[in-house]
Amino acid sequence: ASSAGSDPRPSLELWDWILRPGELRESEAHIPGTKELIHVREGRLTLNVDGHADTLEAGTAAVFVGDRPHAYGNETAADVRFTLAVLDP
Repeated sequence: ASSAGSDPRPSLELWDWILRPGELRESEAHIPGTKELIHVREGRLTLNVDGHADTLEAGTAAVFVGDRPHAYGNETAADVRFTLAVLDP
């Protein structure tokens, strides 16, 4: 049984982010089995997962493991807007 305010698993977080030009947000590894889904709505996002960088254009999405170090970056001169879902097992 769970009560209000408890932390039931799995849990889902949904984020709406804007990264300004040159901004980088780094994240440590989450708990084992964590998955993340990212959808870029505007601009071009650099996604780095466990030392491997990928570029995501507006209108594209990616799913990746969140249980490794990762970062979201904006290496352009315009804002990047994206939605991020984090699913903990």
